[in-house]
Order: sequence, then C-alpha cells, then structure tokens
Amino acid sequence: MSDRVFITWVRNSGRARDLAAAFQPPFALWEIEARRLKQQPLLLPLRYLEQARVTWKRLHGAKPRVIFVQSPPVFAGLVVALYARGTGARWVVDLHSSPFNTKKWGWSLPLQRWLAARATATLVHGEQIFARTRDWTGRVINSEEPPAALQPEGVVQGNPVRETVSPCAAGEKKFRVQVISNFLFDEPLPVVLEAARQLPDVVFHITGDFTRAAPAWVANPPANVTFTGFLPWAEYFAEMASAGAVMVLTTRADAMQLGAWEAMYLGQPLILSDQPALRRYYRCGAVFVRNTAAGIAEGVRRMQVEEAQRRVEIQALAQEKRQVWERQRAELEEWIAR
Repeated sequence: MSDRVFITWVRNSGRARDLAAAFQPPFALWEIEARRLKQQPLLLPLRYLEQARVTWKRLHGAKPRVIFVQSPPVFAGLVVALYARGTGARWVVDLHSSPFNTKKWGWSLPLQRWLAARATATLVHGEQIFARTRDWTGRVINSEEPPAALQPEGVVQGNPVRETVSPCAAGEKKFRVQVISNFLFDEPLPVVLEAARQLPDVVFHITGDFTRAAPAWVANPPANVTFTGFLPWAEYFAEMASAGAVMVLTTRADAMQLGAWEAMYLGQPLILSDQPALRRYYRCGAVFVRNTAAGIAEGVRRMQVEEAQRRVEIQALAQEKRQVWERQRAELEEWIAR
C-alpha cells in the first residue's frame, strides 16, 4: 500500500492523473466520488459529507505519510488538514483557479488561504493567480504542469460517453483541428461552430462529454464538425497527437488550461484565445485568436500556413517547461521528505 496519495473529489481529472504519476515513486490516485448523490443538485451538501466521510476512513485505513489534495472543493483540503494535524503527515494543496475567478468557489478563498498557511506547500497555476497569493503565509508555488502521463487504455475505468456524433465521411484527408472542450461556461463553442461553417475544407473534432452541450449544437452541427464524446485517455491523446493543431479557447483572462499543456507536451501547435495569461505563458508555438467566428476562422487559416514553424516552436517551449517542472518537482520532494 502506497504511503503517498493524491486525493481528488472529481473523476477523470487530468491534472491529478499527471501530477500523481510525475513523482518517483508515483502517488496512488484516489478519485473519491459520491456518484449517486452527484445527480441531485439539492443533495450537494450530503455529497460533500459522504466524500468527507469516505476520505477520512480511507486516510485512517491507509495512513499515508504524504498527501496531495486537489481543491476545490475546499472541503477535501479541510479533511486532509485535520488528518495531518493528528498524524504529522506532509500535505500539499493543488489549488485550481476557480476560487479566484468564479462565484461558485470565490467564497472559499479565505479558507484556501487558511489551508495554505498550514500546508507543506500550495500549488497555483499562472502568473495572475500567483500574484494574488504573494501576501499569503506558507509556501506557494506557481506550478508548471508536469508532462502528461500517457496511460494505456483501460487505466481510467468507465467511459460515460462512447457514442460519436459525426456527419463527416471517414478517411477524409483534410487539415484537422482538435478542439478540447468540457462544455463549460467560459468556452465559446457557438462561435467555434460558426467558424467551422466558414471553413468547409477544415475538419473539427470537438472532444468532451457532449451531453453537457446545448442540444441544438449536437443536433445540427456543421458538416465538418465531429463531437467525439468523452474518450479514454489513450484514445484522447492519440486523437490530439494526430491533429494538425489543437484549439483550446476560454473567455477568462487568467485561465490556464490543461488541454493546452497536454498538447504542448505532445509537440502540437496551439490555437488559443487571446488572453493575457495565455500570451505570457505560450510565448511561441501558438496562434492567438479573438473569440469570434471571424477571429477563429482567421486563426485557423494562419495556422495552416504556419503549422511547421509553430510545431518547432512548441516543441522547444515544451522542453523548457519540462526543465522548470523538474526543478519544482525536486523542490517538492525535498519539502515532503522533511
């Protein structure tokens, strides 16, 4: 039984998967869900209570020496903090951006700060988010994304959406753009579909669980758009690696997107929203676009011309970021070993 665990209260978290696998020995990944309660929004408090109960029980059963915990939800971090106080375990919070830029978790920011003051370290993502933690006590790291753990099919159990909605003919030899999506509020998918209508000679594959999408998008997409559904990790990475470019869009100014990190480490050129945080991070290897149909279409045409150059650039950037991550990983290993 591993004495190093990574706890997340969500399923199929790519960040948790990659971070758990990036250390030697790797962390055991605990995806703790209360799936029956997840389907009922009114039962959300009960779901968190059940996840807290299961987490507490598993911690006391396994007695790990080192714990990484993904937050939000902040309640997962609070459970780990209480366990660590009684056992002396070292613990690190992997703090995502939503407490800083969404109403859903903004209320929890004082609690996140309280956890950071007590944790062995706290990982945040992006210069803008890191700047907002400069007056926090405790160790806060502007963390790189570790290289994606390209896992064989079957490691992640379950596959909620295996159906594919696609009007495209098989075997088309056209420039393909892989659009990484979770169908969240900050993703401008309607303008992506409109851009696709303006580019009939380009194929767009949109990944993610399309049951979250507006029914009209899936029911009547442009002829050159495929909704792939949620893919197993191996298939997801294979799709990404075979594309001409990978598109990851957001309306948030400070978002750092996992899909863009994954594509970078695969050496795939990027089409990204013209946002400050993304421009600072991806200094090369990317084409930046306005979140409009015309802006996206223009960016795709530009990428078709510049693909080879952008591919060389992104591979060099990936090597640079990999070296930064290795330094951070060594520093984290030193802290959690004390």
